[in-house]
Amino acid sequence: MNPTISLTRSWQPEALLDRAGGWRTLSDDLHTRTADYRSAVGDVSAAWAGEASEAARVMAGAIVQRVDALATGLRQVADAAEDAHFRVAAGRGAVLDAVATAEGDGFEISEYGAAQASAALRSIATASSDPSALAVLHEREMRWSTDIAAALARLANIDLSAAALLRRAADLLPLPAPMPPIGATPEDRRRWWESLSTGQQHMLLGEHPALIGGLDGLPARVRDEANRARLDDLRARWESTLAAHRSTLAQLDARDPGGAEGPVTMAARREVLDRIAEAQLRLLDLDAVRANLAGDDRLLLLLDTDSGAQTRAAMAIGDPDAADHVSVTTGGITTTVRDSLNGMVSEGEQLREEAIAQLRAADRETESVAVIAWLGYDAPQIADGGPGVVDILTREHAERGAVDLNGFFRGLDAANGEHDANVSAFGHSYGSLTTSLALQHDPSHGVDAAVFYGSPGVAAAAGETITDRLGVDEVHEMTAHRDPVAHIPWFGTNPSDLPGVERLSTDPVVTPDGVARDGADGHSDYARPGSNGELRVTGYNLAAVLADTGNEIPHRAPGWWST
Repeated sequence: MNPTISLTRSWQPEALLDRAGGWRTLSDDLHTRTADYRSAVGDVSAAWAGEASEAARVMAGAIVQRVDALATGLRQVADAAEDAHFRVAAGRGAVLDAVATAEGDGFEISEYGAAQASAALRSIATASSDPSALAVLHEREMRWSTDIAAALARLANIDLSAAALLRRAADLLPLPAPMPPIGATPEDRRRWWESLSTGQQHMLLGEHPALIGGLDGLPARVRDEANRARLDDLRARWESTLAAHRSTLAQLDARDPGGAEGPVTMAARREVLDRIAEAQLRLLDLDAVRANLAGDDRLLLLLDTDSGAQTRAAMAIGDPDAADHVSVTTGGITTTVRDSLNGMVSEGEQLREEAIAQLRAADRETESVAVIAWLGYDAPQIADGGPGVVDILTREHAERGAVDLNGFFRGLDAANGEHDANVSAFGHSYGSLTTSLALQHDPSHGVDAAVFYGSPGVAAAAGETITDRLGVDEVHEMTAHRDPVAHIPWFGTNPSDLPGVERLSTDPVVTPDGVARDGADGHSDYARPGSNGELRVTGYNLAAVLADTGNEIPHRAPGWWST
């Protein structure tokens, strides 16, 4: 909307010039003070050495860097304000000059720039012997109206561009950013992030990447930027940790080369060897993450090497914030980032391609797809017949993982905003239990469909309508004939026997697209390609659920452990 004439008269663009001068003075003062502070710290450091001195020096450097950045930002805001002043002053002057000239010619100007001849001019034109006098007067009214309206429109555009210029400059100011509220929901976190200026967002990404990368509810690309930024630092930290433990081991060996000091030294060696092994595994995890980020359209939504017994990660192929169809796959026993991420991402790529192909065949090629491999919990491990054997027989790992997986689901829903994606939760083996418990944990998860395959049970009792218990529209299940895990309902009734569950085929079949597909035979076959390189019928079914095409192949042949 164009400004009115009275509003234009009231504007005082010179106030912007005054503000610009004040901000520039403050910028110069901050630069001077940081130079003095830097000099003072240098004087102290020259007479003080050691770890505390180094820590103080680093902290002082960070303070100087932040204040210098603020000073530079203030100067940029001052420059923007000065530029805005000259633009608005020129535009305002053009409007008021045109109005003054028109009024001097005897025309009255309305608030919105319409010109009308004064009563005196009309009397003269009416009394004139020239029959075209009134027409000429009307033409002059139209010309002044057009010229003043155009000047007002130009002023409105100048005002908008000047405001945008000032906002951009202010957004880049590295002002302290408030942290997200404790106990905030993913939706709260999304609103918090959107409330920050661009400069505050950049500051948090630079100073707290671990926090930002792990916050459910933030945009996927923001989390990816934060997590990628940590890769080099995490590798350096774990390499340093590994070197320190190796040094400790060398000292123990040098002090007691023959183990003569007995159990105390032996226990110390075992602990150090465990620490060495942990650091080596963390480095392998980081290698796997980096290798899989090399693919197209990959987003690192989670990276945590410290919170659990295993590294936690989640990687998307495609942008889940923009996709129309999103799947989240949770693995089961023995899954780790180092050993499982590559396979899950590879299977996810093929799943996504098949879902896109099914959408294209249904004349829905404009719909987009994103798939996510979620390794965000400590899946039970089996090592040398140790305690992991017992772990796979309890719900403990799944219950803990379910809380985080539910938060991840809710974070996807919050980050989508007004874009309502069709979200599918896929759980394999023990991961089906984790997925089921996650859906039961909080019904505001935003998931539409669930598929359990190779499942030892999903903590649901016979007679329950599973869709109501999980808060989803549809639930599917796949059990391969020779899958021993799926035929032992360790964690409740087998999903195939629950009301509301559609059992899908695991048998060889030619699917509607004309592709001959292998069936799934054992516990690990479901998402893997068959002997011909194509997805098995089970992978085809997953893609059909993901794309919501209704192409799933239903189960027909009962029985198990048959050929």
